[in-house]
Amino acid sequence: MDNSAYDRREEFEAGVRPVMGSVRELCGKHGIPYFATFAVASENGEYAYEREALTPADLGMDLPGCEVLPLTVIAGGGKAVPASQLTEIEYD
Repeated sequence: MDNSAYDRREEFEAGVRPVMGSVRELCGKHGIPYFATFAVASENGEYAYEREALTPADLGMDLPGCEVLPLTVIAGGGKAVPASQLTEIEYD
């Protein structure tokens, strides 16, 4: 089976999306943040993704160090810099 090009959007919509609705409902009910990414299609090295997240902020929670929001930002194309590489800027 050649997996270099595939399209599973219909399968995602029919089978996975309804389940993720239940996951979101349960996680919301129990206060559980989550992040999920699904590669639903691919052609010529380009991928199409479906993403689902429930962040601490969505739940009205403050969870310092929780990685759900940063993972959501990175998956959306944002860049991450490790804290050890940050430079402090001194202002006059």
